[in-house]
Amino acid sequence: MPQKSAILELQDMTRASNTSVAELLRHAKVIASNLKLDEFEAWIDREKNGYPTAQNLPDYRNVPSQLRVVNLVHGSVPVDLGVNNPVAAHFAAAPFPHAISTICQMAASFTSGAVDADLTPEELEFLVELDPEIQRRRPFKRMSAASISAIPEAVRDKLLDWTVVLVKNGVLGEGMVFTQQDRQIASSMTINNFGHTIHGNHGSIAHAENSPGSSVTAATGDAQLRQHIKMSIARTAKREEELSDALQRLADAVNRSRDLPEEKKSEATQQLAYVAEQCSLPADRRPPPTVLKPIVKGLRETLGVSADVLQVWPVVGPIICAALGIVL
Repeated sequence: MPQKSAILELQDMTRASNTSVAELLRHAKVIASNLKLDEFEAWIDREKNGYPTAQNLPDYRNVPSQLRVVNLVHGSVPVDLGVNNPVAAHFAAAPFPHAISTICQMAASFTSGAVDADLTPEELEFLVELDPEIQRRRPFKRMSAASISAIPEAVRDKLLDWTVVLVKNGVLGEGMVFTQQDRQIASSMTINNFGHTIHGNHGSIAHAENSPGSSVTAATGDAQLRQHIKMSIARTAKREEELSDALQRLADAVNRSRDLPEEKKSEATQQLAYVAEQCSLPADRRPPPTVLKPIVKGLRETLGVSADVLQVWPVVGPIICAALGIVL
């Protein structure tokens, strides 16, 4: 007697509210592994184990948040950060890179509709530089409990959508056994998922409009890094205007480059975000020059594949290296 299709079984499991999301991911991982869908299996592993950083998270893991301060009369009030600026954008969303089981435990522990979280030391330091009085008012971030609880449900929906696409393309299998034809179909079909377009095992990423539940594309991740760079440059400008100008000129050159391939542009943005952050810190809080030197050298080498960006380095590079106490 033929075994029930593992795809149809997972589809039934996603519709059963008593099946945990962790169990769904374990079941899906075996299917993805047997179908040799490495890109999808990698997403499953990130959901199970947590994302390594808060960058490039799927949209459903970026929860809307609000910066608030304590008011002795009104309890707490929102902070007006304006609009269309990096600071407002940063505090408008709180990333949740945790393992899905941890998020489920958080959701089960909520006793009210609002969840308050402390700021990171870096966030508090930045706000104090903008307004020294704000620390006295105890700033914090407030999120909706429902938005956090929606993260596991978004994962459940993604898995359901995946099974629907597989079934629609005739990929069923017998139990957990799949034919070579099943693998070929699964690896060749296009799955519109998480804001990415995944072409089977090849994982070709195309830009897609971000909507609730879709993924932050690589471009969006770089936008978050650029916001981080702007915040670092703003802090640096309070102490060293020449250094902040050099960082800004280099950031502008990377962003506007026509010669730098997208992969290298993303790599350069990540490297520059770290370098800019170190430049914004007092010297006694930075890593030693022996740690910083290979990172700055790596940034210069990344820029070396682009003529239009590399021509900026001889002007700004010495300023950045001098500030960090390194010689390339």
